[in-house]
Amino acid sequence: MNNINLDINTYNIEELKNLLKLPQNYTSENIYSAKENIANSIRKSNISESKKTEIFIFLDNIKNKLINNLEIGANINSIKEYNGNHYITNNSESIL
Repeated sequence: MNNINLDINTYNIEELKNLLKLPQNYTSENIYSAKENIANSIRKSNISESKKTEIFIFLDNIKNKLINNLEIGANINSIKEYNGNHYITNNSESIL
């Protein structure tokens, strides 16, 4: 367990998805569930408390990076039109 690379910056999105064993079209719920499953396994292990803390931070970083990736993808998919000066996005919110 000492050999695990906990530097989030050395992983791309695909590698992070694989670490959490996420499906191809993953959701935020998939991310939270997978992270929690791994965290529960770590909690039950005999790894030192300091190493557990490092791994929990790494798992949080994975979660944050994957959630951000989902949000970026959602924002890109919401772009309806670009007129050279402004992006026009689909907005499903209604104003009452």
